[in-house]
Amino acid sequence: GFLLIAAGAAAVLIHLLRTVVRPIEGILAWFEALRTGKPFILDIPAANEIGDLADAFTRLGEDLRHSRKEFEELAIAPESSPHPILEIKNDGSVAYANAAAKALAGKSSLTTAELVPGETVKQLAELAGKDALIRREAAVGESRYEFVLHSTAGRDVVFVVAFERTARKP
Repeated sequence: GFLLIAAGAAAVLIHLLRTVVRPIEGILAWFEALRTGKPFILDIPAANEIGDLADAFTRLGEDLRHSRKEFEELAIAPESSPHPILEIKNDGSVAYANAAAKALAGKSSLTTAELVPGETVKQLAELAGKDALIRREAAVGESRYEFVLHSTAGRDVVFVVAFERTARKP
């Protein structure tokens, strides 16, 4: 009797291992791969709800990997732009500055926040959260720049792009 009970318990444990524990371990490995951006196919050969869940996770992973790739491609655009690009909070602090903005600020002995024309900084609180587009021209270092400021309803930041106009004559 005892051996029969032990064999039955072992069979149940083996079944749980195959149908629950290993699939859950696979799902956890899938989450880790997804978090780090590594490709991972969740292969759980189970003809039950766990197998269906594994298939759904695999499709979700592919969708997320595709979205992440698109996002990374879009994120490269501001960084590779030759024009200074800033994202300014309504209090005047800089949330983001691309390499061109940092280089211009450094070359001009300014902080990236100081690149934005002074009178414009005063308007940031009014602009943030509304749909608006304004242009300002100002000198930075030896050059004149046109600053295009764009704000969007519902966002508490203003995007700023600076375009060099003409070099000042000595």
